[in-house]
Amino acid sequence: TGFAAEAQLGPLWERIGAHDLVILISDCFDEGAVALAEKLAAAGRETLVIEMLTVAERDFAFDGGYRFRDPETGEELLADGAALRAEFLARFGQARDALHARFGAVGIRHAAHVLDQPVDLPLRRLFGAHDAAEYA
Repeated sequence: TGFAAEAQLGPLWERIGAHDLVILISDCFDEGAVALAEKLAAAGRETLVIEMLTVAERDFAFDGGYRFRDPETGEELLADGAALRAEFLARFGQARDALHARFGAVGIRHAAHVLDQPVDLPLRRLFGAHDAAEYA
């Protein structure tokens, strides 16, 4: 399963008024969720994104052999965690930079939230400093 299809979102889209605030809380791995946020922002809706990250995604602190499984595709990779760390962090960082550029292109303010941080931190980042364009 993935994010709801655009046809399913029609009734929701029609209920979001011009002055409504939309906050998307997502890992932002699903293209449908990101595209919806872009569409809302392009239509003039104030759209904020809280990008949810796990500690493992931030740190990739795996040592030894692991079977890494993509929960969306089921694809598996047998590998040494420590050997993959630098490449994973670089590629993950590049993917996040591209995502943030997409958000910036349509005026979406965003904040990342790692699950070991205080739960209110992304809201404080989004609502506490309106003059900053990006929050990491």
